[in-house]
Amino acid sequence: MARSDDLMRGVALGLGAAVLIPVAVMVLGPILRPVARSVFKSAVRAYEKSREAVEELNEVVDDVKAEVEEELREVREGESLEVDVDDEIASRPAEFSR
Repeated sequence: MARSDDLMRGVALGLGAAVLIPVAVMVLGPILRPVARSVFKSAVRAYEKSREAVEELNEVVDDVKAEVEEELREVREGESLEVDVDDEIASRPAEFSR
């Protein structure tokens, strides 16, 4: 008997949900639609703000990268100049020993 009671209860709940859910959607739809629009609007704004922040961060990272590359280029050029000067000094020790 317990099985038929559970079955009847399940069928009753299913039919009740099938009838009440569309009615609830029709009644609550006009109320929930503006709320849903507001939530989506806030989500889009948050997405746009975070996208702008990421773009700004990328710009900062690119600027720092360019500065570091320029510094490294200057250091390398300085090292090659030092090597050239050292080679020049080594090739003419008498002139530079004074």
